Amino acid sequence: MPLILVAVLLWLIMFASNLNIYHSFSNELVEVLTQTRTLGSISFQLLSVILFFVIIWFAHILQRLLSFLFGEIGSEAEDLTKGQHYRLLITRLLVLIGGYLLAIAASGLPIDKLTFLLGALGVGIGMGLQSIVNNFVSGIILIFDGSLQIGDEIEVAGQSGKVKEIGLRSSTLNTPDGAEVIIPNGNILSQNIVNWTFSNNEKRVILTFSLKGNELDANIINEIINGTIKNVPNVVSKRKPVILYTKVTPETCSLTIRFWSVISHVDQVKSEAMLRLSAAFHAKQIGFE
Repeated sequence: MPLILVAVLLWLIMFASNLNIYHSFSNELVEVLTQTRTLGSISFQLLSVILFFVIIWFAHILQRLLSFLFGEIGSEAEDLTKGQHYRLLITRLLVLIGGYLLAIAASGLPIDKLTFLLGALGVGIGMGLQSIVNNFVSGIILIFDGSLQIGDEIEVAGQSGKVKEIGLRSSTLNTPDGAEVIIPNGNILSQNIVNWTFSNNEKRVILTFSLKGNELDANIINEIINGTIKNVPNVVSKRKPVILYTKVTPETCSLTIRFWSVISHVDQVKSEAMLRLSAAFHAKQIGFE
């Protein structure tokens, strides 16, 4: 969009130059933009107003450009650490604040005479823009609080997924189904958040199955389970599986196994564990179901 505007502006300059009206047109335009106008007790120039909005516009473009340059958008975002995401979010926020301050200073707007207008605007924000301000302030809290960071696996507002982006108005989740869920920051702070990766990236896996055989030895069963589970990829081997016998008869037994896996591969781990346990028990001529 900025490049298009620059191209259109250059085209208009060239077009005016070819018609020999550039100098007269530019003089008229400068006079219109720099003419002092009065609105009540406030004096201003159109050039100052335009400069104010242009600087704010560029500040928003720059903070978005920072995300693109440092790989926070798209698949490259997964390569950044949580600390890098945190510093980038703060940098974007500082760019926006600096842009607004620079816009006010460069425009030369008489802030001391805008007190009444700002007061009225505050009332309007409190009534009509309450939700927007709430989401904006909530976004700042999320950035500095650190309880929710990009890359975390969370559950909030009935949705679960990986945090893709934390913006100043809303945050984006990538769900396991491939959808991108945009949740206002105010909704996130007003609800309980389940953060699976706040202090670690492990999740407990629970498997239930039954065994059949003529002589079921608990020691052999435990040995097979422990030896099989620890060799499954993405299983947290430092945590020994918990084996619970929920029902036992002379020829059958029902078991529940609890062990820990990397959260991003829970479904794959459950599937692979069941396949390997089935093969291991069948090798010992023990029925598995």
